[in-house]
Amino acid sequence: VNLADELGLHGSTAVEIRQVNSEGSYTGVALVDQQADVDKLVDILSGPVLFSEAADCRPVYELVFTTPSGPQSLFTICSGGRNRLVRGSQGVFGGKDATAPIELGREIGPLVGAYGPPPLPTSAP
Repeated sequence: VNLADELGLHGSTAVEIRQVNSEGSYTGVALVDQQADVDKLVDILSGPVLFSEAADCRPVYELVFTTPSGPQSLFTICSGGRNRLVRGSQGVFGGKDATAPIELGREIGPLVGAYGPPPLPTSAP
């Protein structure tokens, strides 16, 4: 299955990266709005993915794609070496998890670093 095609991710203009917090909800940590970086994430999800039974884990990140037809949310990366997991509530998932190319997990950290808020200033004693 090509998730980018199935979910209409082509033509996305931004991707908000949200991270799970201590309360268990997701908080925005970066807004990827440079088209080349958005397209890179869509391209990664354009390759074929395999589905398997849903893992018993809470994904670390939520990726919210701003698509021409509205937002599309995907959850990714679980602890325990599940850095290729992609989960969604869309019908294509059928209650299962997808295994995405490893490049998806490798892109998220640098994107959070590049697009996330600047670190808070520290005061010197």
